[in-house]
Amino acid sequence: RMEYILRPDKDKDACFLCLPPEHMGPDPDRLVLYSDRIALVVMNLYPYSNGHLLIAPRRHVSTLAKADESERLAIMNLSAKA
Repeated sequence: RMEYILRPDKDKDACFLCLPPEHMGPDPDRLVLYSDRIALVVMNLYPYSNGHLLIAPRRHVSTLAKADESERLAIMNLSAKA
């Protein structure tokens, strides 16, 4: 895990969650299990426990409270499916 954390990044400004807008569905190279126009589900490369996933809106927001209603609903629905 420390090797991953301490490795030099090629592009420090790149967001690991950003996918091209037209990209929908899984992306094994980026550990994306699911994506649609609102949200995505990403596997954790170093999970804390089995089944640990990241579910996030595609739009950049700093807190869940700043996500709009459709984003919060999509996140909760994806959580239930996961």
